[in-house]
Amino acid sequence: MIDKRKIICATSHFQKKILLIQPPIQDFYQTQIRQEPLGLTYLQAALLEAGFEVILLNCLETNIKKTIPTPVELDYMTPFYPVNDLSPFKIFGHFFHFGLSFEDIYTKIKEIQPDLIGISANFTPYFPIVVEIARLCKQYHSNVPVVVGGHHVSANPEVTLLEQAFDFVIIGEGEVTFCLVAQYFFAGRINELKTLPGLGYRENGEIRRNLPARLIDDLDSLTMPQYAGETKMKMILTSRGCPKSCQFCSIHQVMGKKIRVRSIENVIDEMNYWTRRGIKQFDFEDDNLLFHPERAKNLLVKIIHHFGERNLLLSAMNGLSADHLNAEILDLMALAGFEWLNLPLVSGADTVQKKLKRNQSQDRFFKIIELAEQFDLKVVGYLILGLPEDTIENMLQDILTLAQQRLLLGPSIFYPPPGSASYQYCVQKKYIQPYDYIKFRSTAVSVETENFKRVDIVTLFRLTRFINYLKELIDSKRLPEESMLDNYKISSLNLLEKPIDHRLNRNEIGAYLITKYFHQQDFHGLRLEKKVGNQYYYQKIEYVKSKLILEFFRDNLPGLKFRGVNRKEFWQVS
Repeated sequence: MIDKRKIICATSHFQKKILLIQPPIQDFYQTQIRQEPLGLTYLQAALLEAGFEVILLNCLETNIKKTIPTPVELDYMTPFYPVNDLSPFKIFGHFFHFGLSFEDIYTKIKEIQPDLIGISANFTPYFPIVVEIARLCKQYHSNVPVVVGGHHVSANPEVTLLEQAFDFVIIGEGEVTFCLVAQYFFAGRINELKTLPGLGYRENGEIRRNLPARLIDDLDSLTMPQYAGETKMKMILTSRGCPKSCQFCSIHQVMGKKIRVRSIENVIDEMNYWTRRGIKQFDFEDDNLLFHPERAKNLLVKIIHHFGERNLLLSAMNGLSADHLNAEILDLMALAGFEWLNLPLVSGADTVQKKLKRNQSQDRFFKIIELAEQFDLKVVGYLILGLPEDTIENMLQDILTLAQQRLLLGPSIFYPPPGSASYQYCVQKKYIQPYDYIKFRSTAVSVETENFKRVDIVTLFRLTRFINYLKELIDSKRLPEESMLDNYKISSLNLLEKPIDHRLNRNEIGAYLITKYFHQQDFHGLRLEKKVGNQYYYQKIEYVKSKLILEFFRDNLPGLKFRGVNRKEFWQVS
C-alpha cells in the first residue's frame, strides 16, 4: 500500500514541476478511440497527491496527422499498401506521424521548464520515438533526469538503459516507485535510489537493476485519475494482473500474474465522477474483467442500479473470455449499456490453442455468439493471423467459419512482444532479429515461417475486410442475389475503359469491385486517376496477393452462408 502521508510530508515544501509525456505515434494507422494515456493518468494522480506540480503532455490528444516517408526498415511493405485506394475493403496506404511534431514537443518542454521528466514507453515498435523525445529532453537541459517506464521498458530494462538519454527506468507498476524517485531526487537523497525496488539506473557506466517492487495489492489506495483530455470516452481499469499464460502476451511483465481488484464502490465512484462531467461512455480496459463472474455480476448490477438501464454506453475492447460468460451476465451487460461483445477466438485450431496455452473452449465461444443474439448484443470475433504455430489452412478455415456467424471479423496480425514466450520462440527460430523494434507491429507483418509467407498473411487480412464489407451489405439489404451494378447506375463491368460523368461514392465502388470478383475472380482496388472537366477517370490497383488463398476461397464459396451482424437472414453464394 502507498504510504501517502510519508510521501506528502516529505515533498510538500518543494515546488518542483514534473512533466509526463505520452509520445506521438508513427504508423500506417492509429486506433484513435483508445489513446487515453491511462498509465500516466494514474501516475499523475499519485504525484499530485504527493504535493508535486504535474503536467501531462498527451501528444496524441490532438487529431493532427501528417504523411511522412515510410521508414527504410518498412519499405518492404509499400507494395502491399497502395496509396489512395478507394475500396471499402482497403487496408493501409500512407505512413503517418500522428500527434504533435517533434518540433512542437520540444517547444512545449521549453515552455513548461520541468525539473523531472517521465516518458511512457508501452509499445515496442514506437520505442524509437521515445528515444527521440528523451534526446529532446536532454537538449532542453542535460541535468534534468529522464525517467521511462511502461510495458516495453519492463520487458527490456537493461537494454533500455543503453540509451544515454534515459537516467532511470521503472520496472512494473509506477505509482509508488516514481513518487519515491521524485521525492529522493528533489531532496538530494540520490544514494537511496540505489536500493529503491523497481528501479534501474546507471552507475559509473554500469547498468544496475534493483529488486522488483511489490505489486500494489490495495488498488483502492490509488488516487483516482482526473485527467479529462478531449475524449468523450473514459477508460476504466477495475483490476490488474493476469494469471493466464498465453504465449503471445507480455502483460504480466507490468501487472503480474495475480489478479488484484478494486472494490465495486470505488469503481462506481469513478464512473459517477465522470458522468457528472457529461461523460456517458466507458471502456473497461481490464485484461480479465469477467475472471470472477460473481464480482462481474455485482459490478453490472451496481451500474444498472446507480445509472439506470442502458443510460451508459459500455465496452470492453481489450476482450472478454467466452468461458466466463453466460445468459445471466449477458443480460446484465445489455441492461448496463453494452452493445458489443469483443470476443477473442485467436485461433480455432485445438493444436494451435494448446501451443499458445490458451486453454479456451471453442464450443463455448460459438455458444456465446448464439446467446448474444437473445440480448441484442453484437459481436466482434477476434482472430490473430500469422501466429508462428499456425498454418494457412487453419487460418482460412477460421475465416470461413466466422464469415457464417452473426459477427464482425476482428483480424489482428501477429507481432512478437518482448517479454512473451512467442518472442523468445521467434528469436530462437530466427523469424525475427531481437532488437529490430520498428518491425514489432501488426502492420509490419514481420514473421514469416515455413508454413506461410508475408503475402499470405496480407491476403488473409484483406480477405477479412472483404467479408466484413459483405456483412455490412447484408445488414443494409444492399446485396442482391444477382448483379449489383444496375442498382448503382454503373453501366457495365468495363468501368476502366472510359470516363464517367460523376464521382463514384463508396457504395458504387464497392458494388463494382465485388461484382468484378464474383463474375471474373478479379480481386483489386480502385483509385481516382484524374478529373477532366466533368469526366472522372478511374484506375485499377493491382493488389499484391496470394493466388493460392484466393483460389481456395473461391472454391469454397458455393453454398457458403454469409451472415451479417444485425439480421438473421443470410446470403448464400450460388
